[in-house]
Amino acid sequence: MLEQLSTELDDLMMNNHAGQLVEANALVSQLSPNAASLLPLLRIYSSWLRKNVAMIANLTDEASTGLHRNFWSAYARSLSVMAEAFPADFLPSLPYMLEEDVDTIGFQPIHCGANQSIWYDGDKIRTPWHEIQAAERVISTEMVFRIRGFLVTGLELAFNQVCSSVIFWGYC
Repeated sequence: MLEQLSTELDDLMMNNHAGQLVEANALVSQLSPNAASLLPLLRIYSSWLRKNVAMIANLTDEASTGLHRNFWSAYARSLSVMAEAFPADFLPSLPYMLEEDVDTIGFQPIHCGANQSIWYDGDKIRTPWHEIQAAERVISTEMVFRIRGFLVTGLELAFNQVCSSVIFWGYC
């Protein structure tokens, strides 16, 4: 999944510009339907990682070590490719919850303080996507927002003491 999205983004960047910045919505609108469908999943999975990174880092058996190496290498590469394709300065924030956010309200495997901003703006619950006027929603902007969520969480994981020392830098 990560390799597929990274490869597709690499190809899009190569085909679209030679060192030129391409607008994020334009680039994301060129993703294949298959790659675009991965973005909500990557965002949710990254939220799960954020909550469970310490547990994962403590898995030290031989089988887990190989899986760690392969996964974190692919995860770090995907973050690098996405950060190059979608510079953080140009990624939007949305004031409402996306469909997958509404579907995961109270979902314990990702529910933790660090993930509260998915559902809340401060102490106020965000408006669900289906209550937003259709004219106010731009699907490509929502896809770019998903990339933003994946990148932000990935950066937090990279700078997480447990994660960076045991997982990212130990296996990449």
